[in-house]
Amino acid sequence: MATKLKSERPDPKRPGVMLPAQQVVRDIHGYLVRVTQLGLYIRKSGTRLEVGPFDFGALYQDGVQRAAGLAPVKPRKPVRKGATTVSRGLLQTGRGR
Repeated sequence: MATKLKSERPDPKRPGVMLPAQQVVRDIHGYLVRVTQLGLYIRKSGTRLEVGPFDFGALYQDGVQRAAGLAPVKPRKPVRKGATTVSRGLLQTGRGR
């Protein structure tokens, strides 16, 4: 049965205090797996490096594709908010060179 994790919320007994988001941590064959509302985090026991968050929807889609014998989901490049590529024609301020 699926477990619904609670997000960060105000404490009803103490005004102005926030209760932390709920998370579940499991040790699986030497790896610590942490599940939160944001996704899945994995790290090796005894190390500080944590990988994640992995999106639940992307993991499910990848599993379905692999089970069907199709190619796994390709990772997407992260979206950079600072720079946007535009055509050179849009950069012209006047006619000609």
